[in-house]
Amino acid sequence: MNEIVNIPITKIQPRNYNGYPLVNIGPLAESIERCGVLQPIIVRPKDDSFQIVAGERRYTAVKHLHDKYSDDPIRAEIFSTIPCLLFDGTDEEEETVYQDTNRYSRQLNNFQRIIQCDPDAIDMNLSEWQDRYRELVLHGSDEPVKVSRRSKSRLIQAMIQEAEPDVDISLKTITNYLAFWDRCTSELKMAVAMERVAIRDAEMISWNRPNEQTDALRLLGQPGFKDYVYEGRVASGTEERKRRRARKNSGTLRQSFTRRLGRIVDEADLDDLKIDPEDEEYYKQLKIIFEEINKLRKK
Repeated sequence: MNEIVNIPITKIQPRNYNGYPLVNIGPLAESIERCGVLQPIIVRPKDDSFQIVAGERRYTAVKHLHDKYSDDPIRAEIFSTIPCLLFDGTDEEEETVYQDTNRYSRQLNNFQRIIQCDPDAIDMNLSEWQDRYRELVLHGSDEPVKVSRRSKSRLIQAMIQEAEPDVDISLKTITNYLAFWDRCTSELKMAVAMERVAIRDAEMISWNRPNEQTDALRLLGQPGFKDYVYEGRVASGTEERKRRRARKNSGTLRQSFTRRLGRIVDEADLDDLKIDPEDEEYYKQLKIIFEEINKLRKK
C-alpha cells in the first residue's frame, strides 16, 4: 500500500461507519486551500468507485472546497481530485488501518515541509513573528529583526529543524522556493499544493504574468500547457539571462506564441460579431492580424 494516485472525489464513497466526528472542517479546508493535502487519504476499491478507509475529514474538506468554488472552473477543477493511497487488504486489516492511520503517513519532500509552515501567513512585520524569530533563530537575543525574505527563510528553516531535527534544508533552497511561491497567483499555488501541477512546471509558469498563469491552468493536460512552461523558462532569471535565452530560442519562442495566438483565433468568431461603426477600423485590423496568424500556423 504505497501507490499514491489522484482520484476524482466523485468516485469516492464515505465509510459505512465512522466513529470520529467530522468537526472543524472549515479550518481544515482553509489549511488544505493554502498547503494542499499533505497526507493522502486511504481508500479501498469497491465496484467502480473507492471507499474511504481513513481520511474522511480530509475528503470532506476537499469536497467542501470543490463545492465552494463551483462557479470558478479553474479552482473547482483543482479541488476535483484528492491524493489517495490504495488499500487492498482484508476487512480485518482495514479495521487496523482505520484505527491507526498515522503509520501510513507519507514522507514529505522539502517543498512540502516549507509549505507546511504556511509562508503566506508569516508576516515579519508583526511582533508575534519577530518574537518567534528571536526565540528560534537568535536564541533569545534582543537583536532587531530585519524584515526580508531571508529572515522569513531563516525562521522557516528553524521551524522545520524544531519539528524534524534530522532534516537539513539549506537556506538557499528555502529562499528560492519562497521567491517562486511569491511569483505564483493564488490559483497556481492551489494547483501546486494539490499536486495538479508538477513543481518544476509551476516554477517556470510562475515567471509568466498573472493572466498567463491563469491561461496555463485552463490548459492543464492539453498540449498548449507546455507553451506556457517554455515561455516561462525563457523569461526566468535576470534580465541579461532573459535576453540571452530569448535570442537563443527566438524561433521556438515565436512558434510558442503563434500556437497561443492560434488558440485565441480558434475561440474567436469574428464573423458573428456585431460591430459598432466607431469600431469598424479596429475590427478590420483584427481580421488582418488573425489572417496573418493563420498564415504563420501553416508554415
